Amino acid sequence: MNKFVIILLFILILVPNVLNLVKGFIVTRKSIRHSHTIIFLNNKKESRKNFSISSIPGESGWTTYRYGLVHDVYTYGATQDITNIPDWLEEYTFIDYGIYVSDPDEARIKSDLQYYNTKSYYLKVSRECYAYHINTHGLTSLDEPDRALEAADGNWLYPSEIINLWGDYNGGTIYPHGIIVAYACQSLVNEGESVSGSEMAKAFVDYGAEAFVGSTFDVPLSGTMNNDFIDAFWEVAICKWDYSVSDAVSYTVQMLNLNSGDFNYYGNGSYKLPRS
Repeated sequence: MNKFVIILLFILILVPNVLNLVKGFIVTRKSIRHSHTIIFLNNKKESRKNFSISSIPGESGWTTYRYGLVHDVYTYGATQDITNIPDWLEEYTFIDYGIYVSDPDEARIKSDLQYYNTKSYYLKVSRECYAYHINTHGLTSLDEPDRALEAADGNWLYPSEIINLWGDYNGGTIYPHGIIVAYACQSLVNEGESVSGSEMAKAFVDYGAEAFVGSTFDVPLSGTMNNDFIDAFWEVAICKWDYSVSDAVSYTVQMLNLNSGDFNYYGNGSYKLPRS
C-alpha cells in the first residue's frame, strides 16, 4: 500500500471523529450558557421559591400561577379571621394559592409584592396576585403624600416606594393585579377628601391593579370591626356572593353600620374576582 492511500485512509478515519468532537463541544458550550442564563435569572428574581430546572415549562406554552396575598402587620382586636382569607380565595375564586404572612417587615412586603406579580419571559412563568390585603397602621399625621402604610419593623411605605416596585426588567415585567385592600387608619384618603386624590391607591391602580379599597377614618384599635370587615368584604361579598368591588364596599359599610364613604374605593368598581 503506497503512502498516498495510507494518508487518505487516515484522513477518512480521523476527520469525522474530529468533527464529532467539535460538534459535541459546541453543543456542550451552548447548553452550559443556556443553563447559566436560567440559573442567573432564578437567583435574581426567583431565589425565594428556588425554582428547579425540571419545573420550567417547555417552549410551547406558559405556566400561570394566581395568588391571594395577606400581610398581617398589625392585629386589630382579639378575634381574627384574617388567616381565613387565603382559604376563602382558594375555595371560591380562580386563585390557585392563598398566602398569609405574619409581621412582614418593609423588605418582605416589597419583595412579596414584586415576586407574586412577576412575569418572566425566559421561564415562561407568570405570577399574578389578584387579591391583596394588608392590616397595618396608616400615617395619619402626614397629609401629603398620603397615604403611608407601616411595616412590622416600624418603617413606612410611601406611595413613591410602591410605584418604584413596578416596571419592565430585562426578561420580564412586574405590575400589580386585581383587588388591593388596605385596612388601616385613613388608608385611602383623609375624611372629606376626594378618593381620586389618593396617592397610595394610584400607586397600585394606575399601574395595573383593578381597584384599591381603604378607609377614610381612623379605624378602632380594639373591638370587632376588623374581623367584621374581613368577614363582610372578603368572605361574603367577594368570595361567596361574587359581588363587584363597588357592591362589596357598599355591603360592608352597611353591615358594619358605618356612614357612606367610611370605606371607599378607587378604580374599577365593576370588577369582580373571577370564579374558579
